Amino acid sequence: MHELVANQCERPPRIERNAFLGALLEYEAVLGARKSEVVMDPNYMLACGIVWSKTADPDAGWELVEGLTSPDPELRRFAWEMLLHRRDNAMAILEGAVGTGILTPEVAGPCIVELLRAGRTASSDFLVASDA
Repeated sequence: MHELVANQCERPPRIERNAFLGALLEYEAVLGARKSEVVMDPNYMLACGIVWSKTADPDAGWELVEGLTSPDPELRRFAWEMLLHRRDNAMAILEGAVGTGILTPEVAGPCIVELLRAGRTASSDFLVASDA
């Protein structure tokens, strides 16, 4: 378990993890979507969000992390919301992104706070329910 989380802290090389994500990566290549030159495609972000929510695929998670730096506030919010679907995995990726300089603490901070709040609420609800 610790090995899985540790591996998610560093962005893995882009490899084809499954056919769907492979098709997404091809789509990105065809568009020539360099993050510094082109605004992220909302459909691509949606597809990454779906893959992340269903499988916690690290490549999809890293794409969502990059979405947090989008100039489009709706895409940033969408990336944030999708990352929250996999709290434990998202925390490891966000910590890795801050540690490697991909994200600044100011960009990652609000999402990390929300992840911590969501985790605390879930455990508080459990404790209250068991005490009753």
